[in-house]
Amino acid sequence: MAEVVVFFDIELPFWLGLKDGVYEIMVDGKTWPLELYNDKWKVAMGNEIDHDVPITTLVNSRDEAKQIHNVFKHNPYYHKEKLNSMIRTNFVWTIEGDITKEEGKKLFEKHFNWCKTTLLDRVNRFIDIYRTSGVEDRIPYPLCHFDLSRNWWYSILLNGEWIEGSKIGFGIYGNITKPPIMLNETVQKNILEKLKAGYIPPPAYLLFENAVSSHIRGRYKTAVFEGITAFEIFLINFLFARFEEKQYEKELMEYLTKRCNNFNFMLLDGMKIAVGQAFNQIDKKSWDQWDKMISPLRNDVIHRAKDVTEQESETVIKVLDQMVNSINTFFDKMR
Repeated sequence: MAEVVVFFDIELPFWLGLKDGVYEIMVDGKTWPLELYNDKWKVAMGNEIDHDVPITTLVNSRDEAKQIHNVFKHNPYYHKEKLNSMIRTNFVWTIEGDITKEEGKKLFEKHFNWCKTTLLDRVNRFIDIYRTSGVEDRIPYPLCHFDLSRNWWYSILLNGEWIEGSKIGFGIYGNITKPPIMLNETVQKNILEKLKAGYIPPPAYLLFENAVSSHIRGRYKTAVFEGITAFEIFLINFLFARFEEKQYEKELMEYLTKRCNNFNFMLLDGMKIAVGQAFNQIDKKSWDQWDKMISPLRNDVIHRAKDVTEQESETVIKVLDQMVNSINTFFDKMR
């Protein structure tokens, strides 16, 4: 019996405010382990000519890095570098009988594309759950703007013995020297529960987080685009979920579908049909801000390429967030 294990380590362009440890994540009905390291170091120990060891290795703490430093500090090829948050996962194949190292490598090569795709699916799900937990303002950049496919490392082991490794792009993001504020226990617990349950954040929430991040980075026009688009997706999904619950006739559903390309129809007539009250009855203050400021601004930005100020962007994000909360709160009280 032979066992081939491939470990993948992927470097994130930021530090996460979570404790180091193994996190279980459910993807497509199956639970996978993801191991998080916020104190990971890359250590280069030598060259291929005079060292029978991997050129580069990863260590899990500053103390380990120091220990290696004491041994190799006089080596001209030696250097160490602090990485950002790292996530590790692995893939395991069990084979009847014995196999050679070359056969172990070929097995991995055969499944390489699947492994890479699955790796990115798991890591992106982890990130999406993290960033929709109210922490986007603690991260310097929007997570979705990074290509996580260019900064990972893999190691192949055959029956516990290292046989091959490769790195792609480590260090391309630069190091973030100031650690993030650790999330409180309640938020961390909530993230853990979502990971285990196979939770998939709704696209509208992800897009709204993009808007918050764009605002933080000073991209105010983009923030308004993303925020209003996120709200439109949320509102359409909310209304049609209510329409389907009421089991309306096909003709009425087709009519409502055609009319739901108009914001005011959705907020007034659509909401009244869906939950019995128009939005201006549910939250008049937010409606007035929408009607007098946000809706005209949306039209000016889209049709006249109007520039957006920091104050306008901040107001749009705050009001849209309040509108979503008002709709959800009103509906929760109805049930």
